[in-house]
Amino acid sequence: ELKHPLDIQRKHILKCISLDNDNFIYKVFYVDILLHLKQYKEADEYISTFSKYIQFYLEVVCRKWGNDFLYTSILEMYFKIQGISAFPYLSTITVEIIQKIYLYGLQDRYQAIVASFVTDYLKELTSKTIQLQESKQLITNQTTQIQNLNNTLNKTIKEKDNIINSNINHIN
Repeated sequence: ELKHPLDIQRKHILKCISLDNDNFIYKVFYVDILLHLKQYKEADEYISTFSKYIQFYLEVVCRKWGNDFLYTSILEMYFKIQGISAFPYLSTITVEIIQKIYLYGLQDRYQAIVASFVTDYLKELTSKTIQLQESKQLITNQTTQIQNLNNTLNKTIKEKDNIINSNINHIN
């Protein structure tokens, strides 16, 4: 890590990216800085700009080094993102990191952090599922109310038509 404040690092890495946009490690470090700054939405949006290269991004971030990953500190940040289910690219990368952990046989080292992440992630998804079910029920109720109002309106219109027709017949 550099000893400069994160905002200075961010400025410098953006300059590096502008000078050499093909250097993927700059993109990795930029996402790392955004994660340190807890700017998850911006990190997710930035990753979306190179989403077709996510597998390559994962190869860089999940590079094995001895008995662990080269960029362990970067990887561990993904597991600490609060509300990660709101960020599709960060979620995808985190799930892919978990797969790499098992692929490389590192599950013992990361067991606690993965278990904590999976528990929190499932809680988030369960909460969203409940919200969706509640929204679906609300929409169903509103649809029923609209249908009932339409039926009442149609009935009222028919009654008024009958009264008008009756009055017309009475006049004739």
